[in-house]
Amino acid sequence: MRVLMLAGLMILAPLRAGDVDAAKAAIAQLDAKEALTGRLSEIYERQLGAGAEAHKVRADLALDLKADSTTLDLVWDQTLLRRADAEERSRDRSAGGSMPLREALKELDPGRVSHLLDQRASLLGLLGQGKLLKTSEASFEGRPARKLELGVPVRVEDDLLRARISASEGRLTIWLGADGLPVASELELSYSGRKGRVFGRFESRSTIRTRYGMRGDRVFVAHRDTAESFTDDSGKRTTFVTLDFQAR
Repeated sequence: MRVLMLAGLMILAPLRAGDVDAAKAAIAQLDAKEALTGRLSEIYERQLGAGAEAHKVRADLALDLKADSTTLDLVWDQTLLRRADAEERSRDRSAGGSMPLREALKELDPGRVSHLLDQRASLLGLLGQGKLLKTSEASFEGRPARKLELGVPVRVEDDLLRARISASEGRLTIWLGADGLPVASELELSYSGRKGRVFGRFESRSTIRTRYGMRGDRVFVAHRDTAESFTDDSGKRTTFVTLDFQAR
């Protein structure tokens, strides 16, 4: 009876691999030649420890930008850069000082900003490597959408940790509009392992929620919330980054 019931569910809600192919085809047709101007804002927060002993730092910043098919122009306010210099001088006077503004600036280097303004490679990579788990009719912000859920590989940049990972899991949920292009996504990644046979356990978790924007033939990040945590014998470190792009 249980087998028959599961078979019936599969008939009612089949996996439609064609949805993934349609999404990849729609994204691949984009050229990202459309000029895009606007203001990119960032909120950066880092927390060390937990509970009453938690130590938090925060930085807020913004820059104006313009991108087209051949160039990317970033305009930084000199006041912001002077704040970053003052922060570094203050840290130099205190061994326990932090530099949240400097850390936030690293999130917006030219390579990363260019990536935010052209999401084709990222989306095609995730869809191409992902394994379709489920498809369903849904809605996003009140509009009909096709919801895809995929298992995706977990990429670990740290060479030393990568060799000692014992478990990992990646899941991508993506909402597609009527034109087959993504309107939003949620990426959840985790991995864990042990540096030694007895001690040195570590665990990493991250969630990236993105809302996409379209301008001509360009798909870009309109809003993104990222939460990352890493726990090992020294404690827990959590980082939150919020990015918001207002196109003009």
